Amino acid sequence: SAYMSDIITAIKGQAANISTDEKITFTIEEMLKRSMLLMRHELLNSGCKLKIDCDKSEEILLQGEINNLVQVIGNLLSNSIFAQKHIGGEIEIQIDHDSEYLYIRVKDRGTGIPENVLKKIFKSMITSKGTMGTGLGLYMSNAVIRGKFNGEMWGENREGGGSIFGIKIPLELVRIRTVALPNGVKSNEKK
Repeated sequence: SAYMSDIITAIKGQAANISTDEKITFTIEEMLKRSMLLMRHELLNSGCKLKIDCDKSEEILLQGEINNLVQVIGNLLSNSIFAQKHIGGEIEIQIDHDSEYLYIRVKDRGTGIPENVLKKIFKSMITSKGTMGTGLGLYMSNAVIRGKFNGEMWGENREGGGSIFGIKIPLELVRIRTVALPNGVKSNEKK
């Protein structure tokens, strides 16, 4: 019942009026939790596992609309699951930053994106899924990241197969706090 309650809360957030400009402060951890809840069934059915790679010694807070970012991450995960649907395996969400941007990358080991599609992937009606895709997911995700987070998205093929889709958000919308780690946990260990 706790799982169902979490799902209902996450779905209610997604169904909220997305035209509102309610900006709140939320943690990357909360955003990831909601994204994983919404994608759990799809991950299990595909044989894919999710790995989160981020620095445990930092708490990352963002200013913006959490449900919009959950929607974008859900879309990227759904695309990665589709790309790996016949092979299963690991999908990685990597969170890091430099002195200017917070980066969120979704990495898979699927089929990759044909170069002619990759050049136009963030334009409407461009898809590598044939009749299984609308071409709107990445287009809308890019619009959300640009419009709601003043950020950018990109896509590239991975060496050895698969793809990486990334988001970069200016640090003006991000606050990073150092957190105390439990005994025995090193700051360079990943979650």
